[in-house]
Amino acid sequence: MPYLNTKLLLLVFLCTLLVGCSGTAPNAQQMLINLSDSYPNIWRLITATLYVLGFLLIFKALYNLKVYGEARTAFSTQSNMRQPMIWTAVGVMMIYSPTAFQSFMLTSFGDTNIMSYREITVTGWDPNTLRALVGFIQIIGLISFFRGLVLLSKLAENTGQQGSLPKSLFHLAGGVLAINIVGTIKVLQNTLGFS
Repeated sequence: MPYLNTKLLLLVFLCTLLVGCSGTAPNAQQMLINLSDSYPNIWRLITATLYVLGFLLIFKALYNLKVYGEARTAFSTQSNMRQPMIWTAVGVMMIYSPTAFQSFMLTSFGDTNIMSYREITVTGWDPNTLRALVGFIQIIGLISFFRGLVLLSKLAENTGQQGSLPKSLFHLAGGVLAINIVGTIKVLQNTLGFS
């Protein structure tokens, strides 16, 4: 344990030396704007991860169907069809995640265009910072949507926690609302009468 503390202190010391390398330390606003340049690549990475996981779930479902078929011929009652069916449905939804997004967005907001908003203005906010903040919330929404799909796939296992279905549905719905944060704010403004 003392060895770990020594390594941690050395790492903190080296990081403090690196702070002097730049002329001025950026503030949170500038860091968010700099990070916003990476948002399209982060979006692609998460979508690619969804594709890979979708294919893995479908292969897992096919293997389980094979086991189910072999168990049925041996008159065993240990297997069921629930697991492969849920895994197949969630895997297909992961593979077709852009289309699933569009259908969720069309159902929720009547529009599928989420990434190209007109200029967003809030008094007292820099437009670049606001655009970076909206992009950050959209990335968090995409991660929440991804988490909802993973929770749905865990429903197939017999060891799934109680309440996993509502949790996964809340992640999916919250992800859709966060991905279209500007539309969500407009809906709340119109519904509750905010200006």
